[in-house]
Amino acid sequence: MCQTAVKEAEREGKEFARAMKWLGSGEQEEIASLFAQHHLRLRKEALRAIIERGEELQTRYSRRYADFRTRLIGICIGACAIGFTAAVLLTLL
Repeated sequence: MCQTAVKEAEREGKEFARAMKWLGSGEQEEIASLFAQHHLRLRKEALRAIIERGEELQTRYSRRYADFRTRLIGICIGACAIGFTAAVLLTLL
């Protein structure tokens, strides 16, 4: 995890713990640390989910592109065959 994310989690943890004025300083530090750890874990899970979704989309669209390319090549070959056949027939007339 990048240092910016770690610092952000620590800062938010301290802000969260500071709102609990009834806690002692040691308890606030513990709450801040736990909050920061939780925040980072959630961020990692979100990043993993984004990466997995990106990989799913890449796989899906790679297959679609390959299918499209195959169809397009088939159409081009068919069009060339029709054009060639028409040219041969026209020269025979």
